[in-house]
Amino acid sequence: MPPLQQYVLEPDTTGDYDEKTVAEICKVIETALSSLGDAERFGELLKRKMNERFDGVRTRVDGNGKICDFIISIRGVRGANMVEVGGSWRKMTDGMKKENLNDDEKQKLLPYNDWFVGFAGIQGVRSLQDLAAYQVAESYGTNLEMLPIPKLLKKVVSKFSFDH
Repeated sequence: MPPLQQYVLEPDTTGDYDEKTVAEICKVIETALSSLGDAERFGELLKRKMNERFDGVRTRVDGNGKICDFIISIRGVRGANMVEVGGSWRKMTDGMKKENLNDDEKQKLLPYNDWFVGFAGIQGVRSLQDLAAYQVAESYGTNLEMLPIPKLLKKVVSKFSFDH
């Protein structure tokens, strides 16, 4: 049975990430939160979804989502404003382009803060449609094509399929 709660994400610390990268990180987290069927599996679900979108990402989730909020820490996403210098990542300021920087200029760049921390708090209660869709997804998994239901309902059911 899915938790009755819906969650809202509030980014707290976004490090040196550019706005586009922060939006992409938030989208992945919100997708995981919206398809959350078991609060205890959220860390596993988020890690899988983050690694599908970004390669080599480290995630940590604290809290259980039932009594207290989730605290979400993400590190290792490669932002558009990063440049690698001798095995470490440096921050480019607005208007800089990687291809225009020589080695001396790259060395003078500040280290890149690649930490993202956000909080996911309980916002409200799921709809009966979501609860029913979760039950169907739990029974049929990813084999939704066999179900004689409209495409719109299949879309709702698929968001709760852990294997999609």
